[in-house]
Amino acid sequence: LIYFGGEECSSGFQRMSVINFECNQTAGNNGRGAPVFTGEVDCTYFFTWDTKYACVHEKEALLCGVSDGKQRFDLSALARHSELEQNWEAMDGSQREAEKKHFFINICHRVLQTGQARGCPEDAAVCAVDKNGSKNLGRFISSPTREKGNIQLSYSDGDECGGGQKIITNITLMCKPGDLESAPVLTTSRADGCFYEFEWRTAAACVLSRTEGDNCTVFDSQAGFSFDLTPLTKKDAYK
Repeated sequence: LIYFGGEECSSGFQRMSVINFECNQTAGNNGRGAPVFTGEVDCTYFFTWDTKYACVHEKEALLCGVSDGKQRFDLSALARHSELEQNWEAMDGSQREAEKKHFFINICHRVLQTGQARGCPEDAAVCAVDKNGSKNLGRFISSPTREKGNIQLSYSDGDECGGGQKIITNITLMCKPGDLESAPVLTTSRADGCFYEFEWRTAAACVLSRTEGDNCTVFDSQAGFSFDLTPLTKKDAYK
């Protein structure tokens, strides 16, 4: 947030203030937090403000993002962390009901052991469940990469399969602005059971961009996120 048009300073420039809002779910003042002055350069005053109103979702450190030149991507909006949430379940219409497998996926995180995924291996980031039990289709070991305009996430070191190999799962995430609800789709399942591939059209695969708003709110049309800072407004100035 930038405030322009302050008093003129000795250099002839008008003073301005820049406030950087940072996500902090446990900020004081009932989550509202308060601004903290961090420095001044050439009549520009900088503040940071930790507040829950700048949060979208808990971040999965830096492991869930990727940079390609000046473009940045962040998949952490798809990560599931608590039992109040649900794993992503991939769609697969290729099997008969009696042979049906359920594919549970988490992003940059282990599958939550809840519901039908309760029996999944603890370290599985992708898990297949059928009438015979559950199977680890890969663990989250490496960060996502950018490949041919899409985001590629590879889960490896799953359960053993044919020839002493271990199962690998690739997930290709494609930008679909405004959609954070669509589920992944199974596209490849190799006969030996050693390789699976999913496609996922989601706003989380869209490049992060700068967006301007008004009336103390801003809406990111690509990701479908809306931020409202009006709860931070008060009659008396913060000190």
